[in-house]
Amino acid sequence: MLKLMARLLEYSGPLLIREIIAYASQEERDTRTGILLVAGIILSRIFLELFHCRSELNLTIMGIRTSNALNGMIYEKALKFSLIRSVEHSQGSLVNHIQVDSEKLFYFGIGIGQTILLPLTLVIGVYFMWIAVGISFLSGMAMLFLIIFANSAIGKKTVK
Repeated sequence: MLKLMARLLEYSGPLLIREIIAYASQEERDTRTGILLVAGIILSRIFLELFHCRSELNLTIMGIRTSNALNGMIYEKALKFSLIRSVEHSQGSLVNHIQVDSEKLFYFGIGIGQTILLPLTLVIGVYFMWIAVGISFLSGMAMLFLIIFANSAIGKKTVK
């Protein structure tokens, strides 16, 4: 929820700046409205950073706990299971699970928030582009997809 609030506050800045530009271009300006717009930008940035830092902390803690839980399960299994008599598992595979696989779970915990909010970010970004540029942003999107496709094709040929 904190990550969602931070993501929505990221988009409040450009909207408030647009309102400030509209306010500055008016003939008759109300000082109170200008102060409220500037205070809105300042407060949105403060809350954005607070929500962002707290959500990153929560996701990092979740990743650490998941990684430590996996390490604990591996150590518990190692204490119950003799690695000397095992042909399937060795000391190296145990170290691999502890160092590599548990680290992947740690980074998964950090990246899960960004992955969940990716569709929302794309929809809001496309909507803002539509508002700011109009239909002409579709040509830029077409070029972006063309470059992505070409990069993917070149990457596949390079790997072979």
